[in-house]
Amino acid sequence: MKGLVRLLAVSAAVGLTCLLITGREDQPIEPKAKPVCERPHVLAFTAPWCGACQRIKPVLRQLEASGVKIDTINSDEHPDLCQKYGITSLPTFIINPGTRLERKTTDIEEVVAEVGT
Repeated sequence: MKGLVRLLAVSAAVGLTCLLITGREDQPIEPKAKPVCERPHVLAFTAPWCGACQRIKPVLRQLEASGVKIDTINSDEHPDLCQKYGITSLPTFIINPGTRLERKTTDIEEVVAEVGT
């Protein structure tokens, strides 16, 4: 098929590497494919007063132990980041921020399903 977009996920020693490769099937794969993500990455927007945020902390620690990069952002201390990412409820998770695979969710089970190992 012409104009086929293929997504190739290659496991690397440090985690998951994703490459987006575009082109026709009859053309060789170009070596200048752009990396999308080195390993799974999650921005977790939380607050100390948020009960649900406190309950998901053990899950985030387990994901981090399995190789997922977790950046926990205190929404009270970083309202600028909340505005940038359109955070309106807590906890909220941005999966693979800054990549073509970026996705926002408030469901920790979706996070585990997408980036868990």
